[in-house]
Amino acid sequence: FHDRRSQLTLRVSQTAAGVGGDSNSHSPAISGDGRTVVFVSSADNLGGGRAQDVYAWDRATGLLELVSRNQ
Repeated sequence: FHDRRSQLTLRVSQTAAGVGGDSNSHSPAISGDGRTVVFVSSADNLGGGRAQDVYAWDRATGLLELVSRNQ
């Protein structure tokens, strides 16, 4: 994620401890207000562990949430 105002670039595909995802992440989308970044990842260490999980990162809280779940 790149914030044009602050000129800061943040990695959003990382664990709460700041460790980057251990596999590819792709297909990012940013909400209209810039608060949420959604992306697809096959990283096991982000909490999903399936081939193509969808995550949402909240800019305000800094929290990453797995939003695709097998029912």
